[in-house]
Amino acid sequence: SLPGVDPQAAKADYKKAQAADPSWLLPDLALERIEAVPLTRTLSTYLNSLAPEKRTEGIDKLAQFAQEHNISINYLSQSVGKERLRLVVADYGPLDQPVGNSAHALFWWDGLSDVPVRSQVFYSAEAAFHGLCRNCALTDMELSIEPDNTVQAELTYTLAKETNHQELRYKLKLTDNGWQIIKRDLRR
Repeated sequence: SLPGVDPQAAKADYKKAQAADPSWLLPDLALERIEAVPLTRTLSTYLNSLAPEKRTEGIDKLAQFAQEHNISINYLSQSVGKERLRLVVADYGPLDQPVGNSAHALFWWDGLSDVPVRSQVFYSAEAAFHGLCRNCALTDMELSIEPDNTVQAELTYTLAKETNHQELRYKLKLTDNGWQIIKRDLRR
């Protein structure tokens, strides 16, 4: 996903690494992530293509856009502070993917200003680092402005297991570098 790096060449390199040491998990994770990167770019490009005053209308058409681009998507959107900040949280993957979501993303922008949409993606392939796997499904979100004027988000996911469902809750804080996970709870 780095600028100037050919995705096909990267895939070939990861496949060589995979063949050299089949027990090494990093090439497998990288190959799975590479497949999800174009989806992330597609959604980010779509949201950035909308004029600031048309973004709310564009969010309402996000399901239609996803269907036209063969993307399975579940999303929630909320604004805080009279359009101070708009946040779209999405779980998505290719429509023809057998199970679950390949990525979980946050897209946000400052109100109606003409700034680009920022995004942060948690790829299911890297769930060991952040906890959001293919079986996680977004169920609820809440944005708030804290007394110190920071923006926080509480996200709730259902983690579907074969025999029971668990609830995974995240509390995030918006920083200059994106969303920082400040708390994560798993509840039965």
